[in-house]
Amino acid sequence: GFDKLIDIAAIAPRKYGFAPSAAAMFKTDAERKESRAVLFKTIDKDGGGTISFDEFLNWAMKHIKGKVTGGVKAEYQPMAIEEDASLAAKNLPIYDEASSPADFATFCKTAVTDKSSPEYQK
Repeated sequence: GFDKLIDIAAIAPRKYGFAPSAAAMFKTDAERKESRAVLFKTIDKDGGGTISFDEFLNWAMKHIKGKVTGGVKAEYQPMAIEEDASLAAKNLPIYDEASSPADFATFCKTAVTDKSSPEYQK
């Protein structure tokens, strides 16, 4: 569900130290679930109880743009990411191209500032 979607979206930022682990952010599963429920309502702009791709994309782009505006630096311990076969089968290119925190930051900044870029298209 939504909780897993947020974990998937956080894979690359966590890999390069741009986001803390869920365990570092939340003391309990209940706290994480409550926070994610609030986030769901924030993203579900039409209040329909579901999040469309466009709603998620709009939120994600604003979220990333807010993070990279004025520069970005890795503030957290980079995390080793365990390979998830279900994700590997989807061949998500964002996880393959960045080889360092600087590469990932550049990818994100380009993706949210240049709509004609290949990064934005991904």
